[in-house]
Amino acid sequence: MRVIGLKSRAAISAIGATAVAGLAVIVCPAAHADTESWGAIAISQDGKHIGVSRDMPNETSANQIAFFNCAQPVCDTMISFKYPECGAVVKTEDQYYRDLGNSQREAEQNAINQSPKVTTRVVRSLCNDAPSGN
Repeated sequence: MRVIGLKSRAAISAIGATAVAGLAVIVCPAAHADTESWGAIAISQDGKHIGVSRDMPNETSANQIAFFNCAQPVCDTMISFKYPECGAVVKTEDQYYRDLGNSQREAEQNAINQSPKVTTRVVRSLCNDAPSGN
């Protein structure tokens, strides 16, 4: 019978735990990415910067990437959307409106329809691709 010292046992445990954690990080997002496709649109408070994301594995990732792509200290996620829906953000002189649709044009029109004003412009609209698992 061979006796393994306490230091050796701790090293083997640490290596095993690291390997399992590494596999969880690699395998889980890839499996999830095959089943969902999320996007988001974020806009800076001054309205001059827009960040978008698409084809992300979950809503949290989509929001974080859109915020990052906005590249400003304060950006607000205006809308997030999951395939097969598209998202759109429109603006009047003083307010934003957002909505979803089955196509980019439908999402834009749905957002425009929420605005009580005649002068409404599309700030950004976007659709996701189908997840590879579908």
